[in-house]
Amino acid sequence: MVHLDTENTKKAKENAKNDYLDKDLFPKEDFNYKKTVIIFYDEIEEIIERRILYKWQGLEIFLKNGKSYMINMLAKENYEKLSESLKKIPNIVFRDKDFFQKTPVITQFWRDKKMDTYEYLLYLNKYSSRSYNDVSQYYIFPWILKDFSNLFEINNKVAEILEYKKKQKNNNIEENNENGETETEEKNDKKLAELSKNFRDFKYPVSAQELHHRNLKKDKYNDEEEKFKAHHGTHYSTSSYIDYYLMRNEPFTSLLIELQNYAQEDPNRLLLRLKDTINIINTGYDNRELIPELFSKIDYFPNINCCFYGVKKNKELVDDIDLTWENNKEKKYNKITIYCQFIIAHKKIIKQ
Repeated sequence: MVHLDTENTKKAKENAKNDYLDKDLFPKEDFNYKKTVIIFYDEIEEIIERRILYKWQGLEIFLKNGKSYMINMLAKENYEKLSESLKKIPNIVFRDKDFFQKTPVITQFWRDKKMDTYEYLLYLNKYSSRSYNDVSQYYIFPWILKDFSNLFEINNKVAEILEYKKKQKNNNIEENNENGETETEEKNDKKLAELSKNFRDFKYPVSAQELHHRNLKKDKYNDEEEKFKAHHGTHYSTSSYIDYYLMRNEPFTSLLIELQNYAQEDPNRLLLRLKDTINIINTGYDNRELIPELFSKIDYFPNINCCFYGVKKNKELVDDIDLTWENNKEKKYNKITIYCQFIIAHKKIIKQ
């Protein structure tokens, strides 16, 4: 239960009689709540309307300290009542569900390159009723790369692309190669095209990158009965996908167990190597996208709680996420170094 408070609980209950908040919205003493959170008005940064289970019946309160709380009002009348009450509070920033559409300045900032793509995607998710507090509507980030086999060369590739774009912008596209010869714009274009082969084509979903995959999707759609017609059999983001990526940290470990009716998940279906995940996606049968944590945090890679997730058919223990590929398998990098290199490279790519 989230309890909005001005100075303290007692005073807030006394103020329930005033025009700001209806007394029926405050918790009654005989309610058996598992947890009560007291929020002072001056701690609130903004409040955003949220859709829960496809109904606009929730609010998310963002605090100045970075924390946020989701409130499900369960019924539309309760939701409308609380919303109207909160809008009356002085100095409270309240965002309705159409805020992003009514605020094109954010998108314009991104187009003018005053905001990088990573930051823009965070805004886009936040104001599209997606939340870190709801695994069914979690933040979505896209797959950028089609292949991570050159993991430690990605930063260099990005640097080359950025350097080329910078020279294009400055109308200085000629440079000397190692032999002292002058490279033409055509050679630089070929170089850029070669580097771009490692990147996803954003014109298509992640499961339809190849032409034969798109043809398969069309055939599937045409073969389905009218009421079941769809190009994809799954969504690009579900609560099970979120648990799949973040299962090594709470509360996602418990959510994964709960999802399986408190039985252990089949270890062969759990994430151990990111290589295996992207290989499945490259077959065209998996449509899942990524999440922000794979661009920003290494906390979700190691099995920090030492949980036992089982053993795969090949007798591999499901433990820390393995980011190694065949061509760097013999290189003796520290795991934390590999995780940091991956995050740095991934974030740098999406920022540009």
